[in-house]
Amino acid sequence: MGRPPQIPGRKPPLKKISAQDLKIAKLFQQGLSAHQKGQLPQAKTVYEQVLAKQPEHFDALHLLGVLCKQIGNMALAETLIAKAIAVNPNVAAAYSNRGNALKELKRLDEALASYNKAIALKPDYAEAFYNRAMVLSELQRLDEALASYDKTIALKPDSADAFNNRGVVLKDLQRADDALASFDKALTLKPDYADAFYNRGNALKDLQRLDEALASYDKAIEYKLDRAEAFNNRGAVLKDLQRLAEALASYDKAIA
Repeated sequence: MGRPPQIPGRKPPLKKISAQDLKIAKLFQQGLSAHQKGQLPQAKTVYEQVLAKQPEHFDALHLLGVLCKQIGNMALAETLIAKAIAVNPNVAAAYSNRGNALKELKRLDEALASYNKAIALKPDYAEAFYNRAMVLSELQRLDEALASYDKTIALKPDSADAFNNRGVVLKDLQRADDALASFDKALTLKPDYADAFYNRGNALKDLQRLDEALASYDKAIEYKLDRAEAFNNRGAVLKDLQRLAEALASYDKAIA
């Protein structure tokens, strides 16, 4: 006998949800709520309870992996998210989050492949383009990194971080004027951005605009950039300006 005729517009019968599935769903929601509130130990316990009952629960595997990254266990984070992807290979966020863990583990080629998969599934995924650009930069594939930051900015034009990191890549490409414009855009979006002031100072130093570079380093330090590099580079500019006593004080601060 043939199959019964399909009735136009009729929805297929809903699969009956078991009491056990409802219980697991409710338990997972408790874990998710705790996670969203920043209650990580409680969320971790609940996700593990869900997985004890249903080892292939995609969301519990994925979010427990995200949580493990948050608490610094990158190896376990990557393992859990990889298991989640094996359960459901069609969720862009899982590939992006796995890429983040792989990036922290310095498994850069694998991280890049994971971000590429996320973008293939979700072509407007700004966060994945941004993280992909960071990996490409670390791999010294600078032209590709620049293109990925440009794509990030096209999708998210208010990202001060993307403009700042884009500027770093442009400086590494010996395009100091373009880098300076990118840092200035970052500072337009985030006027107290200490890292952008520091990077702007580096670009101005390359351009031999020493007084402006000094002012930019001073701003970085004013906004609490307590990094040896900032004081060291500030000292180098002061030395070039023949302000030797101030240069020495800045170098001493860097050493401290």
